[in-house]
Amino acid sequence: MSNGADHRVEDTRRVATASMSYVTGSHNIKVGFQDSFGPVHVFDDRQADLVENYTNGRPSTVTVYTTPGNTFDHVNFDLGYYMQDIWTIKRLTVSPGVRVDNFNSTIQATAVPAGRFVPARYFPERKNVPNWIGYVNPRLSAAYDVFGTGRTAVKAAVSRYVQPLTGSFADTYAPGLQSESRAWFDCPINAAGTGCSGVALATNGDNIAQDNEIGPSSTTNFGLTAADRNFDPKLKWLSNWETMASVSQQLFSRVSVSVGYYHRTFQNISITDRTNITRADYTSFSLPMPAITSPSLAGGVDATLTGVLDPAEVLTIYNLNAAKKSVYGAGLLDITAPADRSIYNGVDVAMQGRLKGGTSVIASWTTEKNVSPFCTSNDDPNGPTIIDLYTGALSRTAVASATRASSRCPGRTSSSWRAATLWDLVWTREPFCRAIPAAPVSSRGRCRQTSSRADARMRKLSS
Repeated sequence: MSNGADHRVEDTRRVATASMSYVTGSHNIKVGFQDSFGPVHVFDDRQADLVENYTNGRPSTVTVYTTPGNTFDHVNFDLGYYMQDIWTIKRLTVSPGVRVDNFNSTIQATAVPAGRFVPARYFPERKNVPNWIGYVNPRLSAAYDVFGTGRTAVKAAVSRYVQPLTGSFADTYAPGLQSESRAWFDCPINAAGTGCSGVALATNGDNIAQDNEIGPSSTTNFGLTAADRNFDPKLKWLSNWETMASVSQQLFSRVSVSVGYYHRTFQNISITDRTNITRADYTSFSLPMPAITSPSLAGGVDATLTGVLDPAEVLTIYNLNAAKKSVYGAGLLDITAPADRSIYNGVDVAMQGRLKGGTSVIASWTTEKNVSPFCTSNDDPNGPTIIDLYTGALSRTAVASATRASSRCPGRTSSSWRAATLWDLVWTREPFCRAIPAAPVSSRGRCRQTSSRADARMRKLSS
């Protein structure tokens, strides 16, 4: 038996797509649409509906849950319609295009059975979670056959993408699983909930949390209300502009080398505003700057922090007042932070070749840097906490001097080498200088940064 959570997701997606092409001597015009829709059902359960917590081997608290629980979401449409052209002018091939993306989902009405700590519940339907209509995403790419031999090509592209979505967006705001901490001392608890009542029972000290041993809830509506998190009606769709330029050279038959530069900027980054908390709810104290030296580092110093952090600086830290801790996780509102951004720059050198029989071999070296200044915060003087779009790590930026934080952010720099081999099921031949957009207009594209171009390149080779 385990006290771990039983979390199941049933995601059904139905897809409709259609396209039409018109080909002339110099133009290849294509229009089409793609739509996906369907239900997303999430089920949660947990043995005993709680987790026992011990301090120094002694019972101290239990974390109780509103299990069993379920949420029913439905993606009504994830629709994109597009138009693109491939236009050949002598040695230049230009591919302009535009895609319009739309997304709408619903939190369906849900009846939830009673659990150990909650009665049966019913939550009504909520529509338009979200309702994003008419996001225009232009894309333009070009390729130029430098010498007219099909061996040397210069390519460039500018494209805008939006974040691919699923039912997980609606599930974030659905009345799902909730939890809270309650006192537990493995004995009948007193009326104040601060210790044992003194009643001797056979169940005392058996390491099994009985109902009469668990303290009361800190709220009168535990598990009875919808989620404590909502989104601003003005919240915008996370988007990404990508600019790239590359030079490709065919060295031998079936062997080529390319050098490319890639620049991405993310816009419409969101943060969570704690509407019940203000900066006045914090008390400050001071600490010295932590050391940036370590024996495990090359040279004993973290070079990425040299010149960025002042070892003699005294830091001011802010602690949330105890009276506000009970509402810290309530009244959450996701809003767009227009000043926050994530900026990526990368250079990729790759060599690829095709062997007889269709096998492709790729080797690449990439150096890249990502800078993510997140400075928007109106309720926490320590700065906002946000997941970095590039590293996936939790980031915090000081807000006491937002301008300084933005200008001094060192970012993250890394280099890597990769090699791959793939086998094509179909052998195709095409002009070396054919213009291929950074991502076809017929696809939603990407809004997540990747550290290597090899994956995208392999997909092109295998298509």
